[in-house]
Amino acid sequence: MGKTVQCVRVLGGYIEVPVDELEFRPSAYALVRRGHRLLLIRMKLTGKLFLPGGGIEPGESAGHAVVREVFEETGLKLKNVNFWKMFENFAYYDPTQKAYHVHLLIYTAEVDGDWQISREDPEEGPAEWVNMEKAKDKEFQNIALDIARLYMAWR
Repeated sequence: MGKTVQCVRVLGGYIEVPVDELEFRPSAYALVRRGHRLLLIRMKLTGKLFLPGGGIEPGESAGHAVVREVFEETGLKLKNVNFWKMFENFAYYDPTQKAYHVHLLIYTAEVDGDWQISREDPEEGPAEWVNMEKAKDKEFQNIALDIARLYMAWR
């Protein structure tokens, strides 16, 4: 058997996947803070929290992708969008049985205008302002906890 990589499963746990079955997936996510609250998506599939954002489309810049994704998922417009950090992850999406080598480009941003969430992406789940001082670790989807905690400590 060829080389494998350990992927974190979206439904929990890990799975070994042959490297030649990985799809490369660049993605852009936003960290939007309002006091002790962070804008997060409660994922429909797992009920866990993740950052708003998603895949970068061919020909699209990462900065444009994060603005588009956040608007699609929340109805919020962003301003002062700045690249913050990149994280790497190997993820397995159980429903489609696909494995991904993910580069998560993380941006900080502010809301441009009204803070009221006015949209929900039917595939992803509802957005909410989560009080990070009260949030429990088990509420977060894999790498989202590490990113959120690092950001809250940084700011």
